[in-house]
Amino acid sequence: MKLESIINLYRNVFNDRENTAISPFSLYASLGPAFMGSTGTTRSELEHFLGFDGFQQSDILSAYESLFSFDSFENAEILPANSLWLSRSFSPKEQFLELCKKSFLTDVYTPINIDAINTWVSDKTAGKISALFDDSLPACEMIIANALYFRADWRKSFDEAKTSEEDFVSFGRTLKVNMMHQQERLAFMENEYFSALSLPYADDGLSMLILLPSMDYTLPELVAKMSASLFNDIVSSLSFQKVKVSLPVFKVFGESRLNESLQKSGVSAAFNPAAADFSGIADGPLFVSLVKQKCLVEVAEKGTEASAATAVVMSRGMFGASEKVFNADRPFLFAVMHKDGTVYFLGSVLVP
Repeated sequence: MKLESIINLYRNVFNDRENTAISPFSLYASLGPAFMGSTGTTRSELEHFLGFDGFQQSDILSAYESLFSFDSFENAEILPANSLWLSRSFSPKEQFLELCKKSFLTDVYTPINIDAINTWVSDKTAGKISALFDDSLPACEMIIANALYFRADWRKSFDEAKTSEEDFVSFGRTLKVNMMHQQERLAFMENEYFSALSLPYADDGLSMLILLPSMDYTLPELVAKMSASLFNDIVSSLSFQKVKVSLPVFKVFGESRLNESLQKSGVSAAFNPAAADFSGIADGPLFVSLVKQKCLVEVAEKGTEASAATAVVMSRGMFGASEKVFNADRPFLFAVMHKDGTVYFLGSVLVP
């Protein structure tokens, strides 16, 4: 999923009065089968959003197949899972089902059952997300679901004995939080608007990038200013320096209905019963009636544990040498990512 799409989507989801988190990885995984079964304008919009402009289908499938292979991580758990849930009256094309099983490692279940889906999500996220759906669903024929569990230890853990209760100032309120401390040579940069710190996990390539607005700059201003080019400039500007880090222990939960945010990001035909074209999935009209995601990110002295679950619901329709200080005692952005550009989680902390 291309970075510009991730940032635009997050800007549409961002709430300047509460913690926000999304999983671009989980959304990317769950939209994949729908994209592969789309044609016409529906396909071109999804193709652009997902970053597949000009790609051959074989290259797209290879990209997805590699997405679900994490054999290279020795000290982290990154466990994605995909499932397809079908109504008793719905029969997708056999070619589509085979593609889902081969390229997306998808398990197929019949019928659609909320309790069964919620149990599947809970099992695949180590119980961190106990239920994706509440008691009701829109009338639907198929649900594409992704679940993601992530656990990684810091390369150098924070000393729990140094964690202390300190102030965190958020929009004029002073809160007491558990603040972790560490002094280390880390990838760091700063300018007049914000500072950036990359905290590495034990596995090479995995890190959490934290963007902390300056005292005279706000988190909403930083979110509004952010772009793919700025994000890449930040990453390329990082250099190893001695940094005195103060970071709160935090837990961020996000629950998003992504229909409107995706449409604002350029994916509109898929949600329009009169315009959606998913004829690669089944004969007869289909459209996306709901995209829902839940996300949980927990950060502590030893590392990070995070989970996400996303559902795409498809319904019938009409056809320096000196020590630097990084004191995260105010709202900040974070991204859990790999050096190859994969963003697993993106969020903001207003209240740790």
